Amino acid sequence: MRSKVMCSKRSLVHAAFAAVALIVTAAAGQRSASPHAQSPAEIDARPTAAAGLGRGVNFGNMLEAPFEGAWGLSVEERFFDAVVQSGMDHIRLPVSWTTHAGQSAPFTIDPAFMDRVDWCVDQALSRGLMIIVNVHHYDELNADPVAESPRALAIWEQIATRMQGRPSSVYFEVLNEPHGAFIGDPTLWDAYLAQSLAVIRQTNPSRWVLAGPARWNAIGALGTFNPPADPRLMLTVHYYEPFAFTHQGASWVDNPPPVGTPWTGDLYSFASPWQNWSWGTGFTPTGDGFTVEYQQGWAGVYFHRESLLEDARRVVFSVDRAMSLGVVVGEDAEYESFAVQTADGPGEYTVELPAGFPPINRVTIQNATGDPQPAFTLSAVCVETAGGSEPLIANERDAVDAAVRTAAGWARARGMPVYLGEFGAYSTADMDSRARWTRAVRESAERHGVGWGYWELAAGFGFFDPEAGTFREPLLDALTD
Repeated sequence: MRSKVMCSKRSLVHAAFAAVALIVTAAAGQRSASPHAQSPAEIDARPTAAAGLGRGVNFGNMLEAPFEGAWGLSVEERFFDAVVQSGMDHIRLPVSWTTHAGQSAPFTIDPAFMDRVDWCVDQALSRGLMIIVNVHHYDELNADPVAESPRALAIWEQIATRMQGRPSSVYFEVLNEPHGAFIGDPTLWDAYLAQSLAVIRQTNPSRWVLAGPARWNAIGALGTFNPPADPRLMLTVHYYEPFAFTHQGASWVDNPPPVGTPWTGDLYSFASPWQNWSWGTGFTPTGDGFTVEYQQGWAGVYFHRESLLEDARRVVFSVDRAMSLGVVVGEDAEYESFAVQTADGPGEYTVELPAGFPPINRVTIQNATGDPQPAFTLSAVCVETAGGSEPLIANERDAVDAAVRTAAGWARARGMPVYLGEFGAYSTADMDSRARWTRAVRESAERHGVGWGYWELAAGFGFFDPEAGTFREPLLDALTD
């Protein structure tokens, strides 16, 4: 049985505390063909896409490279066979169109490259696989959406026109992981999505189209996402948490997390949608919470979320020794600070928020002294609201499930299907941890009715070894058993 975070009010501490300046540093096995594979006609007959996308895999490092083969892989027929043999239902095909399209109007896509994408679609459909065709690595659009929109929309017009006769087993995805300027102003992303969807609908009025929030399709960014009303729009999100595990040793990441971080599923992490914005603070996850060390004066354990949490009533947490703490609660630019003198030693402490406290997106448990403090255990951190209790830290498996549940609930409230378009752990992590984490994410997705696409087939995250021509069984088992 996994431990659960429980919060209850036992003691009340509420006193004025001077606000402090916050400095944020900030051969493909012998498996049988997929029992789920459907013909295009069967897929056309499905009432909803949510019932049909099922399990899938990304063809990463292939057509989203600057040119095919630049990142060590080209699309091969045997890869489609491997997908069928693995038991998957669909392929997500990341495509870098911008390296194959003109820089000036009419922004024509190279016909040979369009043929290549068409060939990939043919290969998938001929095997009863669904396929998602996306726009990947569009750096210019992320940097300047307004200036780049004419080219971006022209690219989508060409894709949509070329694919308009395809069955509904072909899906579109407007843009992989919008970021850059879209993060600074999410309304730019909402506006571009509406424009691109209008272009697509001119030739593909009923095709399923996928889109997700700005900030790299993060689940925590759903609060800033306002998609247009469209009965054939599907939410897509990505999940790579904890990043220190999934991207350890990743050479393409600035200051990559060090290699050697395991994932057991039993330790604690920040609970979605809360993120770690802490500064001057060391963390060691345990089976009960975090061992925290304030490495400098005024350091803080800083919990942050993108969207605002309404009707917060109190903050509850436990520590295992006497110390001097401050609790800062509020919205980024507007907050209040409270003193918590834990002179009585270990126990659970509660900060009552004044009646009518405004919505919050930050909670900081802060060193209330100008000196470092020795390590202590922080556990059972949550915010109690009128509607219940929201944990800020959680058991690793529970944290995974909470993230997927958040995405599923957001989509369900808006009548949208939801798709987990990417998740995976890089090969520098130990295989046992990768398999445990992958299974936990996959099981949570299926528990909440979320279709998924693993990142990816045959490169650094892949479950298929292209040189040996065999499956990496621990990963494939985690995805299919």
